[in-house]
Amino acid sequence: MLQPIVALALVAAPALAQYPGHGVAKTTYACYEPFKAASWLLKYLPVASTEDSCAAGTCSSGIYQGRVQLVVTGYLRERKCDLLTALGGAASANSNQAAVTAPGAVAAAAGDGPDCGYAETSGFANGTALYSVYAHDADTCCKACAATDGCAGANWRYTAADSRVGLPNAGEGFGIHLVNVWDSPTTGGLEVAELETKFAAAIGDLATYSPLLDYGVAFYAVDLDAYADAFAKDGVPTLKASWTTAGGDTYYSLFVAVPHSVLVVELISDELTGGDDGATLETRMSDRNAARLKTEAKATPNNLLYEVNVNRATTNLTAVTAFYEDALNCTVTLDATARGAHRRCFMWGPDPTGDDWALSDVCFVERAADADAAFSVRDFEDNFWAVHEANIDGPNHGDKYNDFHYAMDGDGLQPAKVSGDYLVDYFTKHTPTLADRYWYFLCVQHYIIDPTGWSIQVDLDFSNGDYPGCTGPPPSRL
Repeated sequence: MLQPIVALALVAAPALAQYPGHGVAKTTYACYEPFKAASWLLKYLPVASTEDSCAAGTCSSGIYQGRVQLVVTGYLRERKCDLLTALGGAASANSNQAAVTAPGAVAAAAGDGPDCGYAETSGFANGTALYSVYAHDADTCCKACAATDGCAGANWRYTAADSRVGLPNAGEGFGIHLVNVWDSPTTGGLEVAELETKFAAAIGDLATYSPLLDYGVAFYAVDLDAYADAFAKDGVPTLKASWTTAGGDTYYSLFVAVPHSVLVVELISDELTGGDDGATLETRMSDRNAARLKTEAKATPNNLLYEVNVNRATTNLTAVTAFYEDALNCTVTLDATARGAHRRCFMWGPDPTGDDWALSDVCFVERAADADAAFSVRDFEDNFWAVHEANIDGPNHGDKYNDFHYAMDGDGLQPAKVSGDYLVDYFTKHTPTLADRYWYFLCVQHYIIDPTGWSIQVDLDFSNGDYPGCTGPPPSRL
């Protein structure tokens, strides 16, 4: 594939951030139409399409990938992938531009779907603009176009300031991945499209807080008003809530549901014009992350986001706590009770140097049951476990619901209290059963199913064998 040539300058790995291969690196959701969800994220958040997805996000094996990563400090400074709904004629030669035509112009690569066409030092003049998104190179600009309805092509502009380290995933931060592994089963429960429909109906227009909004991911924004204004301008429903830290500092959370998914994005800041919408919640962020962000989070022209939490609802916080403390050796970073809710957050780590390994906490909240809810947290959990029970008859099998997970990555270091070898030893000594709906493990990507029914993708070092009962190396799963 033709790629524009740029000068590469050595840039240090992003400090104080999670990124592919390091810490709590991503959150993944099974999604019926992942391109539509990804295009929404590309439009509203400072994210770029993921470099290591298949061509145009489509794999020949029937996997569709709407995968994006946060933009991190020191790389992309503005949106330079200009999406076009109609293509004009060729512009004059420009050494800092590449023309990208929509997928299908180039034959499929082995294992991938149709690719885009690329023209180095060229561009489309007088094309009809859609909007602009972040892209690290012409290929990730292509993936953004492929995910966007009506996109016929794009102009990708770059400067030396946008250059990346010549390593995979350079400049990519925390991942938000939406995928459809087409042939993966959901027998025994709802198809993912049905789950998305029930979820959307239950949360409605976000006029009031639904416990289902606890299924999401939280980021910190220095300028929360800018995001609130962008959503309001386009009529995107949001919910604004306030809460206090253990030390009494007031913070705000802006909740937004990503269309065509069950992903909820929570944007956190200590300032929000107009305050909350009458919603007051329990403490949403640990003191260790509040302290980190006071130092790390800087105002930037592109209003970057900083990872805070992976969030889950639960009907049994006691079981979650026992599993995360006893099986995973995680550390409690927040234990907050307020207004009928009990929230507890956990940290993987610290690493052997004494530093916090996983900057993102993993948080769970148990709320009072809503007897009138048409689709509740209990219903959500029951559906997850019903799918697992119908499809998993041993650790070498999985299902589409395992694509609801976060990843715990190691890049040479390991959390001080848990490693791949530790997990192998623990699972050898403790045999789970699916009927208990407590926890389970799978060979595929070393998944662990926690008491909520959601999975953890474990990318740590396994030097002394695999999980018990696994045959051969863990299969690859995109």
